[in-house]
Amino acid sequence: MGNAYMEQANGHEFVDLGLSVLWASMNVGAKNIYEFGFTYKWGETKPSACSREQYKFDIRPEVDLKLPGVVYPLSKYVVYSNNSTTDYRNVLESCDDAAYSNFGGSWRMPTSAEWEELFSCEWDLVTINEMIDAIRIIGKNKNEIYLPINHNGMSIARSYSESASWYWSSCLNVHNSHEAWAAAICDSGFEEVTINPKSSTPRTMYCFVRGVLDKH
Repeated sequence: MGNAYMEQANGHEFVDLGLSVLWASMNVGAKNIYEFGFTYKWGETKPSACSREQYKFDIRPEVDLKLPGVVYPLSKYVVYSNNSTTDYRNVLESCDDAAYSNFGGSWRMPTSAEWEELFSCEWDLVTINEMIDAIRIIGKNKNEIYLPINHNGMSIARSYSESASWYWSSCLNVHNSHEAWAAAICDSGFEEVTINPKSSTPRTMYCFVRGVLDKH
């Protein structure tokens, strides 16, 4: 495993990969680079813990029959929706940003464009800590970060592929306000992975969070 040059901001390590932003060395909720950390629904700042509790931005009737497949109106971050009032917010505010809420300081969740920039770097599949598979991102300056891959599907809703790890961006899908953009790392089998840095994903899905910092 290569030696990445790490510094700290507000008590959390970051790595300069020679890109437009600085990337955290580990996921939100992780204690080291080998851990997956917590999962979150988009715009929520407390770990999901795979609960079935009401989504923060759902508007539900007083008598909720909890019918399967019901799409509830949304209270915030609505650009286009058939059943919600628009507010034209399309990027998470700090109060709804899991990276900022957990790391503090100037930390935030990456935009979809920043995920695309990250995966434009050289990357490969490696095994770290003798048992955890991860995507190693090699920056333009040869510094590295690692994105653990969860083969058991902890980070995803049961209706989605059980062989992918998903990382939230801060950006809403403006064409469908019930979804936001996430980076998807999919296990293709035979020790191969495919990466989609901009995958439209239901906001109620459980995804990992990796923080970034703006360069000054």
